[in-house]
Amino acid sequence: MIALTSTTRQLELDLTGASSLPCTIVVSFSDRRYFDGSIAIGTTLSSSNGTSDVIICDNPPSGMVRIIDTISVHNPNGSSVTARIYYDESNTEFTIIQTALASGDTLFYEDE
Repeated sequence: MIALTSTTRQLELDLTGASSLPCTIVVSFSDRRYFDGSIAIGTTLSSSNGTSDVIICDNPPSGMVRIIDTISVHNPNGSSVTARIYYDESNTEFTIIQTALASGDTLFYEDE
């Protein structure tokens, strides 16, 4: 399970390698309120920019925990790239996964 448990924690993507086209990223999540257990769902759509790390899922609102249900990173480039997804906790990075994506490959995570 990937959980964003504080308002200072978000998910980011670092992409290295020759990438002329942006990689597309889809993150689906559910926000759960601490005090009553109510749930809200959401999806973020983003893409790599070829120059810097990108936020792929923002921090949860105060009083909520954000559970990541799925992450999809697709490489449409003609060459491979290395994708690293990590927690950013107050500007400190904690790697979750790092893997090479060949041309046309998709990195997919699903919470069980």
